[in-house]
Amino acid sequence: MATDEHAPAAGFATAAGTRARLIAVVGGESTGKSTLVADLVAALPGLAVSETLRMWVAEHGRVPTQAEQWQVMAAQATREQAALARAAEQGLGWVVSDGSLFMTAIYSLLYYDDRDLLPDALAAAAQAALVVWCDADIPWESDDGQRDGSQWREDAQRLIGEVLTEAGRDVDLRWLQVSGSPEQRVAAVVMALAVR
Repeated sequence: MATDEHAPAAGFATAAGTRARLIAVVGGESTGKSTLVADLVAALPGLAVSETLRMWVAEHGRVPTQAEQWQVMAAQATREQAALARAAEQGLGWVVSDGSLFMTAIYSLLYYDDRDLLPDALAAAAQAALVVWCDADIPWESDDGQRDGSQWREDAQRLIGEVLTEAGRDVDLRWLQVSGSPEQRVAAVVMALAVR
């Protein structure tokens, strides 16, 4: 799987004048986001942007405070922009983001009842070719230090549904909920991209 680096952002046009496009993969904890990102990068092909929030928690041993959430979201945005530039330079059409800015905003809402990050996260999601929402139809698995429990997953999934539904009234947001096996999820995304 190709992954992102921490290179500075640059222009997105490839030599042929095309731009790489972003796919934002979202979902509560243990919904198969990382697996889907890897599978999509292989199938499309493209570059992956790993979840900044996961890296932050691993580095600090805790979730970000309310005040630190914006830093996590800004870092994710910077990494996505850098990956889009690199993908275009390499002639790749896709960047697949694990969690994207959207999930940082969802977790800020879930943990701190803070909606302040949502406008920026939704504006970024509206620029994506597709927001892919992973269903919670797979068993919840523990991931030491990273996951809080199946109830948190259910709460995050509920919030995602509410935000996507509400956002559809105000923002041109293209999203797809996927479920089933990894192969079924990839096929659904590929089909959705083909008709866009």
